[in-house]
Amino acid sequence: MIDRERLVIAGGVAVLAGAVILALAWAWAAIGSPVLGLDLLAYEAAADRLVDTGSPYSEELRAGPIANEPDNVPIGYFYPPPLAQVFTLVRGVDHVVLAATWAISQAALAFVVLPVVWRRSGGRAGLAPLLWLMAFAIGSYPFQLGLVVGNVSVWIALLVAAVLVTRPRQKGVLIGGLGLLKTTNTPLLLASLAERRSRWPALAVVALVCAASCLISPRAWIAWLELLPNILRLPPGDSPSSVSLASMFRYTPVAGTALLSSSIAGVAVGVTAIWLVRREGLSRRAVTAAVASALLLNPTLWDHYLAVMVPITIATWPNVSDRWRLVLVVASTSHLLGWAVALELLRASALFMGFVAVTLASLVGDVPADRRPRADSTVKIEIPGPLDSP
Repeated sequence: MIDRERLVIAGGVAVLAGAVILALAWAWAAIGSPVLGLDLLAYEAAADRLVDTGSPYSEELRAGPIANEPDNVPIGYFYPPPLAQVFTLVRGVDHVVLAATWAISQAALAFVVLPVVWRRSGGRAGLAPLLWLMAFAIGSYPFQLGLVVGNVSVWIALLVAAVLVTRPRQKGVLIGGLGLLKTTNTPLLLASLAERRSRWPALAVVALVCAASCLISPRAWIAWLELLPNILRLPPGDSPSSVSLASMFRYTPVAGTALLSSSIAGVAVGVTAIWLVRREGLSRRAVTAAVASALLLNPTLWDHYLAVMVPITIATWPNVSDRWRLVLVVASTSHLLGWAVALELLRASALFMGFVAVTLASLVGDVPADRRPRADSTVKIEIPGPLDSP
């Protein structure tokens, strides 16, 4: 009779090998193509404008909201000034070298951070679960896209991963940084302010970084405040690359209803996040709700934004029932379906529904603590999921 543990490990090795081959093929195809480091063009151009004019924002954005599409990447810097200020330090670095360094550094950090999230969330020790969770991360289309295209989505995912496993004051510091990185992370920042221990570290980071940034580039912050209305009125990106309801229904008679529904859901989940923080601190459930709120409130939900659901899925798995683990498995397949770009709307719908499913599993699927096996327990379960070692 085949040893079950060895079978699970062998399966993990096979899946991990397949994911690595897929990722390497994708990276090889990206080398020399416009895809590699595409979004870095926005940061590099913003740094050049900042040095030349004192503002990282384009004249096109000053004239009004611009189309949120790949052709506008060089003029599409919509972030607060600190990111552009950081990129002034790497002006002159070859674009391909910068893109490769950007991707490799995030991938290397993921190999350290994600296993820590798994263990500190109650995941079982052993080789089998480590193989499976890394295969999931490597095979995730949103995660891979974030690495290769050169945006901040994977950095956000890794920062959220750190938030999931650190102490309240450290969470506040990390979330303060997330709020300065992208304004769409505001729900996370608001959630941290509702928690007494994380409130002041978050405010201190925001205040100190803003003060230093303003001293370095005061015109950049004045420009950001002037252009914020235009940034908030950016039209939704086109589906299937954007998987938001506003994008998927953009050219239908119910476009307005879809946008309104997503906004209402985003506000409701954001309020839920603050309610959870008041009850249980910045727990995994509270962080999940805040992240979901940020994603739902954004009219453009580029598929790589969903990279942040990778650490949330990994942290959720050890704490939910087998029924909800099945939901997580099905939801995780949407990250694989993301590679099937020819499916277009079906692919976009699957990614969105996978995001919703992971959010629901994290929020309502927890097994009571007194019925949950310990991470080092040798008790076997009847229907193991792919991330469990027996």
